[in-house]
Amino acid sequence: MTTDHELRARLALAEEARHAAEAALAELERSERRYRDLVENLLDVVFSLDLQGRVEYVSPAVERFGYTAAELTGTHFTDTFHPDDRAAGENAFRNTLAGDDDPAEFRMIDKNGGVRYVQVAARAVYDGGRMTGLTGVAVDVTEQRRAEEQLRVAQRLEAVGRLAGGIAHDFNNLLVVILGFAYLALDRLGPNDPGRADLERICRAGERAEELIRQLLAFSRRQVLKPEVINLTEVVRGVEAMLRRVGGETVIFTTALQQDLPSVLADPGQIEQVLMNLVVNARQAMPGGGSLSIETVGQISPEGGSIVVLRVRDSGQGMDEATKAQIFEPFFTTKPQGEGTGLGLSTVYGIVQQSGGSINVDTGIGRGTTFTLTFPADTSGTVPAERFAPVEPPVDDSAETVLVVEPEDAVRDLAYRFLSTAGYKVIAVPSVPEGERAFEEQGGRVDLLLAGMALPAAGGEELASRLRSARPDLRVLFLADSGSIESCERGSEATCGAPVVRKPFTRLELSRRVRDVLDEVNG
Repeated sequence: MTTDHELRARLALAEEARHAAEAALAELERSERRYRDLVENLLDVVFSLDLQGRVEYVSPAVERFGYTAAELTGTHFTDTFHPDDRAAGENAFRNTLAGDDDPAEFRMIDKNGGVRYVQVAARAVYDGGRMTGLTGVAVDVTEQRRAEEQLRVAQRLEAVGRLAGGIAHDFNNLLVVILGFAYLALDRLGPNDPGRADLERICRAGERAEELIRQLLAFSRRQVLKPEVINLTEVVRGVEAMLRRVGGETVIFTTALQQDLPSVLADPGQIEQVLMNLVVNARQAMPGGGSLSIETVGQISPEGGSIVVLRVRDSGQGMDEATKAQIFEPFFTTKPQGEGTGLGLSTVYGIVQQSGGSINVDTGIGRGTTFTLTFPADTSGTVPAERFAPVEPPVDDSAETVLVVEPEDAVRDLAYRFLSTAGYKVIAVPSVPEGERAFEEQGGRVDLLLAGMALPAAGGEELASRLRSARPDLRVLFLADSGSIESCERGSEATCGAPVVRKPFTRLELSRRVRDVLDEVNG
């Protein structure tokens, strides 16, 4: 028979066991809360799947992809995978259940239809020796993959740009001669001459070739820019009416332009070309009509600097990843043969890069395309100049002396004939030593030096410096081609040390440029 003492002892042991169990349960609950808090506050997605691949648990971090945990619980894990990656996902699932715990990478589609890259590590889960499913973690590596892809694209475009620039350089010199002598021959024919129509067709074809070369030079960042302190809002407003006409009646055109936008340093004509090309591209992506918006806004970059953003957004067909990866490559086009050169967006890319900016594309099939152009804000404090149509300067006959130093025989002869017919006294030589000798024979009485920038033995800048030591007021004009432009930082006249005239040039262009440079000192 149990005594009262023994009963009280047993009750005490039971009470002690109860307290211990409660303490252990409380500790387990605290441990579970810590684990839950840890899992649910991770930026990476923690998940559990059953043996059929259905989602049993997914952490709140999945909301970064636009989904809620409740939406995905009970669905098959490949339902959110890119269609092309679903088979690989199934295979990885089977391998994990078989004991393979190597991480794998897949593309998934977020709630908005965008493609995201996730790296997944998982392992099988056992309960009492029986496999019940798997658990793992998914890390969003989208930004890392995009940065890597942008680097690959930039490297590929750089290589293609060097090739394109070299080709453009060679064709440029050919076009100088073809167009130049065609114009000279045309000037000698009367309006009713039977050969005039043929020559005019040659000139028009050469001018079209010149435009293609100009676009190649823009892509390869070897064109001459004339950067000014400009306000992008004002540039957009200046061409808005034209852009609306380009968009067409079926396109709803809107703008959101910041009034007090910081200025940028860029060539206004080239920015207008960028806008035109992007609007044409948007219109072609919306054959049945749609919406097109242009936005300007000032922002602070992640590095803390002031930047200006120009954004062009359309509601067109959008592009897949494969097309997006190639859109800036010259001659790449999705249009039927004969309906496009494939140089519109490559020209945009080159101009933006040469202007010190960057360009980003956000697109997807069925969700339109947004081009975001970012430029560093100008910090010089210079007020943007008023923009107006230039007054046509007259071609003025003059007895002024021009010394032409150009190694290409045909180009040199063409410049000689162009300037001679404009009334200048012209001395044309092929090299730096002969240029110095001609200058000395004239006793320094040379009003303007017209020199190729890439001269053998010494560049045009070096020759100009030598001659100016004897005549400080000597005016200088450089003949610039795609190769010589690289000697100027960002292709700017200001950093070339003198004005430039780009090959190929017409008689009127060369004569006016020479007149302008001479008038700078005579005025």
